[in-house]
Amino acid sequence: EIGVLPLILHLLLAFVGVAGVMFALCASLDKINTRLIGIVSRILGLFLTAMAVEMIAVGLTGLIQAAKP
Repeated sequence: EIGVLPLILHLLLAFVGVAGVMFALCASLDKINTRLIGIVSRILGLFLTAMAVEMIAVGLTGLIQAAKP
């Protein structure tokens, strides 16, 4: 709906943001409590899962609309 270029840019921005958080956590790994590391890992995993589910839903919606005569 918004076009290919804005979609790619937003996805790239999201991935760069997640990678930045991961690299920052890796750099300060010895200073952070292991329980906090587990919590942050689960939150980021949920974020990526939500993105994947949204992409699948949009793809299936487009596929169903394309199959209608």
